Amino acid sequence: MTQLEKDRIRGPIVVGLMFALLILSMIVFAVKDDDISAIHKTVKLQERQQEVDQKAQNITYTKDIRTGLCFAFSGPNFTHVPCDKVQKPIANSTNP
Repeated sequence: MTQLEKDRIRGPIVVGLMFALLILSMIVFAVKDDDISAIHKTVKLQERQQEVDQKAQNITYTKDIRTGLCFAFSGPNFTHVPCDKVQKPIANSTNP
């Protein structure tokens, strides 16, 4: 088989491979940016919800028996919370 015959056979194969690569590229990039953005937003929201759920598990509630006020503690942070809205058990605080 001469070089000319080999080149004639390779030509259509190379063109076919280039065409297949072009089609594959079009399929890969056909996904819209909006779709990717929506998926990204969904994943981020799920990650944030998991973070919030984890932090909520670490909240300790206490009720000051002198004042009757309830507080939520999470690490060094605390805040006043309505006692009737607390769903976790409340520890009573008697510290002055």
